[in-house]
Amino acid sequence: MRRAFTMVEVLLALSIFIMMSAGVMVVGRGLVIREREEQFLAQVVDGWDQLRQHVRQGDGQGWMTITTQRVRFQEQGALGAGDYFIALPDSLSLSPIGVLTASGLKTSKVQYKFFASGAVDSGTIVFRRGNGKYVRLVVMMQWGVMVRKNE
Repeated sequence: MRRAFTMVEVLLALSIFIMMSAGVMVVGRGLVIREREEQFLAQVVDGWDQLRQHVRQGDGQGWMTITTQRVRFQEQGALGAGDYFIALPDSLSLSPIGVLTASGLKTSKVQYKFFASGAVDSGTIVFRRGNGKYVRLVVMMQWGVMVRKNE
């Protein structure tokens, strides 16, 4: 009658556990990175929508400026002035202006202005994800609606 496991059985079970744990950590890290990217992109679209609403209500003007490290929102009008930032996650990078990506996309401009009269700059902002895929934010004419498109 056997009462204990042999050393080989214990080491085998331990090595299987370590390999499974390592696999879970790699997948989990990828999910966290993806979630940070999604959260950032959603915050940029929401920030742009809020800026547009504040400018229209306050009869002023607003700006969104994108750099390699952050997105800056500024507004000035009858309701006062505002200025805030959203930092880019490490896994996202801004595609330089005018440089075509592998899928034929390019960033057309990095600063967008919005006026209470409805006049707005239009253009495209292209970000490269950590996994190599691209996502673009397109600011459309008229009331400056921002649309997100995954490539």
